Amino acid sequence: MWRDIPHGWLAGSRLAARSIRPVYGRCVVLSADSDDPVGRFGILWNGGRAGPPGSTPAATNHTLHQLFVEGATVESGELDEIEPGLESSLRDEGLLEQVPAGLRATVRISRWRGLLIAHDPPPGDRIPSDIVLRPSPTTRTVAALTVRRSCQRALDVGTGCGALALLAAAHADEVVATDVNPRALWFTDLNARLNGIENVRCVEGDLFDPVSGGSFDLVMGNLPFVLSPDTEYLFRDGVRGERGDISERAVAAAADVLAPDGFATLLVNWVVADREAPAAAALSWVRASGCSGLVLSHSLQSPRTYATKWAQGSADNVEEWVDYLRARGAAAVANGAVVLHRSRQRKIRSAQMSVSPSAEGGRQVERILTASALDDVAVRASRPKIVMPHTTTARIRHDATGTTRQPLEIRLDDTAGVVGIVQPAVAEVIDRLDGEVSVGDALAAQRVASPGTVSPELEAAVTNTVRALVFAGIMERRDAMHDATHLD
Repeated sequence: MWRDIPHGWLAGSRLAARSIRPVYGRCVVLSADSDDPVGRFGILWNGGRAGPPGSTPAATNHTLHQLFVEGATVESGELDEIEPGLESSLRDEGLLEQVPAGLRATVRISRWRGLLIAHDPPPGDRIPSDIVLRPSPTTRTVAALTVRRSCQRALDVGTGCGALALLAAAHADEVVATDVNPRALWFTDLNARLNGIENVRCVEGDLFDPVSGGSFDLVMGNLPFVLSPDTEYLFRDGVRGERGDISERAVAAAADVLAPDGFATLLVNWVVADREAPAAAALSWVRASGCSGLVLSHSLQSPRTYATKWAQGSADNVEEWVDYLRARGAAAVANGAVVLHRSRQRKIRSAQMSVSPSAEGGRQVERILTASALDDVAVRASRPKIVMPHTTTARIRHDATGTTRQPLEIRLDDTAGVVGIVQPAVAEVIDRLDGEVSVGDALAAQRVASPGTVSPELEAAVTNTVRALVFAGIMERRDAMHDATHLD
C-alpha cells in the first residue's frame, strides 16, 4: 500500500513543484500552499462545506461513507464533483489508490466520541503484525477512567490510532504520543490533521523510552497488555523479541514521569496466583511505584479461557499459551486498570468493576483517590450525600417464606464501574443524608421515627457503609473544616 517515492520520478511531473516529507516511514506530498488537504477533508466530512452547486450534504456524505466506511470503490472523478482537486489531494496523501474499477480508500474512517479516526481496514485471514486498529472497547475503557483536568502536558503511551491523545488535546496544552509502530504514529499524525488538532506531537519508541526524564500531568496507556508467549502482533504482544509483564514495567515507568498531583491510567493484565487475593500482584506494583494508586479489577479468567480469547486462530497454539501461563504460576489471569496519583499523602486502594464505566468515569476515580481516611467519630460527625446524578435499584425477593427486601444498588451516572451496595435497614438512614445532616443526626432522627430499630449493630453498619461509600467515590462528605473554608 505504501512505498517510497523515488526522487527521479518527480522530474517534470505535476509534483515537481511540491516537496516530499517522510512521516514515520510514509511519504507525504506537501503542496506549496499551507492549506492542509487533510484538514480540509475533515471539515468537508463534518459538513463544513456544501460542495459544488446543486450538491447536497447527504450526497457528499454518501460518497465519503461508501469509500471510507464501507470500503467500496467509486468512479474516478466522483470526488472532484464534491470539491475540485479533492481526489488528487487525497491520492497525494496516500488515502486513495487507483484500482481497475476506479478509486478505493486505503484506510477506514470511524467517528468516535466526536472525532474522526482513520485506521487500517479490517484484516483478511492474515493479520498484519503492524496493523493499526480502530478505537476498541479497551480504548473506551481507558478514556472513561481517565481523570480529566486542564493540564500542561499529557502523554499517550502506545497510542495506536491516536484516539486517546486526541481526546486529551482538548484539555492539555501539549500531548505527546509514543508508539514503537511507525504505522501507528502515521495514523496519529493523520488523525490530528483530520480533526484540526495542532497540539499533539508523535515520538517513535518503545513505551516510555522516548520520554525518559520527562514530566507529565496526565499519562494514558492502552498498552499491548496481553500475557502472551508470542511476539507476532505489536498491538497484542508488544515489541518483538520481548516477553514478560509489559503492564508491570509500564506502571513503574508511568510513576517515573508523573508530575506532582498528576494522574496515570493504564489498562493492565496480571497473573493471579491465589484466587483469594486476585488483586495482589497489581497492588504490589502500585506499592513499588511510590504513588497513590487504585487497582480496578474487572474480571478473572482461567488460563485456558484467556488463551482461547487472545490466541489468533491457527496462527497460535492455544496449548502453548496455556502451558506458558501455568508455568508462570497462573491460577487465573486478571484484567483491569491501574490508576496512579502523585499525591502528598499515599493512598492505595482496590475496587471491583461490576458494570461498564461511563464516559465520565474519571470523576469517580478522582474521588476514590482523593478521599481521606475516616475513623468512626469522624464519620458520624460528617455530612455526606450520594453523588448526583445516580440511580438506585431496589429489589424484592418472593419465595415460599414471603417477601424479602434485597440490598440496594447505587450506580452513579459518572461511574468508573464501581457500584455501591447498601442493606435495606441501612438505606433508611442513608436516605436522610443530603449533605446538610450529619450521620449522627440521621441516626437520631431514625430513632425518633422508628423507636427500637436503631441498635448498636445498625449504628456500626451505617458507619461502615458511609465510610465504604466515601472510599468508593459514591458519597461526598462535608465536614466542619470544609464549611469553614467556604465561609471564609
